[in-house]
Amino acid sequence: MEELKVLVMARVNGKPIMADQLNAALRHFLNEYYSGSLETITEEEIAQARRIVLENLISKELIYQEGLNKRIAVENEEVEREIDKLKKDFPSEEDFYKRLEKERIDYEECREIITTNLIINKTIDAFLKNIPPVTEEDVSDYYEKHKNRLVTPYGTLPFEDVKENIAEFIQKNREAEAIEEWLEELRRKANIEIFL
Repeated sequence: MEELKVLVMARVNGKPIMADQLNAALRHFLNEYYSGSLETITEEEIAQARRIVLENLISKELIYQEGLNKRIAVENEEVEREIDKLKKDFPSEEDFYKRLEKERIDYEECREIITTNLIINKTIDAFLKNIPPVTEEDVSDYYEKHKNRLVTPYGTLPFEDVKENIAEFIQKNREAEAIEEWLEELRRKANIEIFL
């Protein structure tokens, strides 16, 4: 995979997304979704993955900036707890630091990444609190409309057996749709330049 040498790949309200950020995120994406078959990835697939990853970085930056605008803060203790959780994923603390080195990230950069991610997560959580909860009527309506899909060889699944799963499904869909609309709104208000 040829890494891009251009320094600034995009700007979100003046804040640059650098080539090294994109390259690191792209490596992670490719390792996650093309595990074991990296040699077979075509240049076209890499270019498509690069666009997907850049769009994701832009979305994260928009949410991060929204969090800063809403004065969402993160305490040092929260960052340290997250780092401690990460360290537990490794056989030793030394292995944790070796991984950071492999990813070309120093400890302070790691702290910054975690701080940013915590602000993003808190911003999303604050946004999701405004989504109305699923009502019993919502669940009942969904069940009635989709009864024909809730069938086993023994008959239709009883409402009581599936109502919690239906409520969770409806809530997750509402949240996903609301986040998509919110991101579209943030994009409309933002000044985004892409140099890819």
